[in-house]
Amino acid sequence: MTLRPLLVVYWLVLALTTVFSLPWLALGALVAAAAHSTATRDAVVAAAGGGSTWAAGVLDAAGRAEPLGQAVLDYTFSGLSLLLAVVLLTRARGSWVARLLALAMVGSAGAFNLQAHGATAAVERAVGLGIGQLHQVQLHGVACAAYIVALLLFPTGRWRLRPGSATTAATQAAPAAGRLPVLLPVLLPGAASLVLVGVGTALLPHTVSCILFFGFAVPLVGLAALRRRTVRGATADLRTQARLLFSALVGAFGTIVVLALITFVLLFLRQPGLTLVDPTAPGSAAQPTALLFWFSRLSAVAIAAAALVATRRGGLWFAERVFSRGLASVLVVVLIGGGWVVVRAVIDRLYGLPTAWASIAATLVCSVGFLPLYQRVEQLVERLLYGSRPTPYRVLADVAALSGSQAGGPNLAAVAEAIGRALGASSCRLTVLRPGLRDRTYGWSAGDGADSGAREWSGSLHELPGAADMLALPIRQGAAEIGAIGVDRGAVVGLQN
Repeated sequence: MTLRPLLVVYWLVLALTTVFSLPWLALGALVAAAAHSTATRDAVVAAAGGGSTWAAGVLDAAGRAEPLGQAVLDYTFSGLSLLLAVVLLTRARGSWVARLLALAMVGSAGAFNLQAHGATAAVERAVGLGIGQLHQVQLHGVACAAYIVALLLFPTGRWRLRPGSATTAATQAAPAAGRLPVLLPVLLPGAASLVLVGVGTALLPHTVSCILFFGFAVPLVGLAALRRRTVRGATADLRTQARLLFSALVGAFGTIVVLALITFVLLFLRQPGLTLVDPTAPGSAAQPTALLFWFSRLSAVAIAAAALVATRRGGLWFAERVFSRGLASVLVVVLIGGGWVVVRAVIDRLYGLPTAWASIAATLVCSVGFLPLYQRVEQLVERLLYGSRPTPYRVLADVAALSGSQAGGPNLAAVAEAIGRALGASSCRLTVLRPGLRDRTYGWSAGDGADSGAREWSGSLHELPGAADMLALPIRQGAAEIGAIGVDRGAVVGLQN
């Protein structure tokens, strides 16, 4: 299958998804207006009295409309999703990641809008056709499948980790019509998620399916796909892009787990929580799943927005600092906030204190643990994003052991390897300046390619291939510069925090 037919299929699916999503959102808004606006309801009643089956269907659905505040929040998230879809399409520039995320945003705008789902009753009454199941498969399944495939392809739009890999070589060598086997690692998860989500949404309430698939499944799949790309990307920029989105996924998944624990603790303690009215499940009482549902909708938009930021060509290093610090702050806020809610509920349950005193006691407990928690979370985030690094003493000891005098002089190539491995770098180069002579550069590269291992070159560090992807620092003895050391930028990004 060539790229052009794939692009045609994509635009057809996007058009079909838009046709399902936008009219449903508009009809759901009309149902909400008929439920909460007297003028609109009178106009719909008059139309129904005139024999309009559509007006009669709107009146039926209005009896199961969302509360006004919930409907406004619902449509706010749908509007953000559609706006982000437009931005992604205009910024796609041929990127399949942006295209698929745009498709996911259009689908999720209608898929998880509870009021829009309530409009299916109006359609069934008007045309006598039950299309609720088709609506669920098209919007829920396509949105989740597109999202998962986009995360699997991020950031390059290709299923590969490093240049020269078997996958890349096969893709380049195979003719266009024979690339389908190479795409199977991406197509199979996409097809599986399409079937699983389509069936799951037909069996589960819409709120539960949103929480399970977009709250838990999508971030979890993204974390599994991007973990290796954060350390094995082909270039430092690609590794940085992977870390940017990886940090957003960690924040989303960590937050949803904490919110789930809070929800279960409150249910166990029989304490009131934020409830959600699901008009797609008539007769069911309001469930205390509002925190999980609204955060799932927010995280779907936030992760796609993070992917958009990560694919920008400039400002990656600044963005990574912001994302890493933001991840630590988000996790601390969620843990402290969730701890406050749980401690307050426990105090209220055990001691029956007045609300004000229970809140003060919970605040004191959480304030004591804030600073130690923040320090631990910072360490956890740094290790998660950049891996564990040895102590400076360990690095110096390794360098001293390797750089001792030998028959052929100092083993500086081994020194470059020791420093590179200690920093978790993919390459490290050490240049010795020789006045009146050509500089000597000793380098080491990880991997399985021809350039892997320790080597020696004639020339300065900046003249060698790949120098643009390295961060170089001078080595001085007093005021005189005697050499330079360079490592790939991805190895030192965590040290600038």
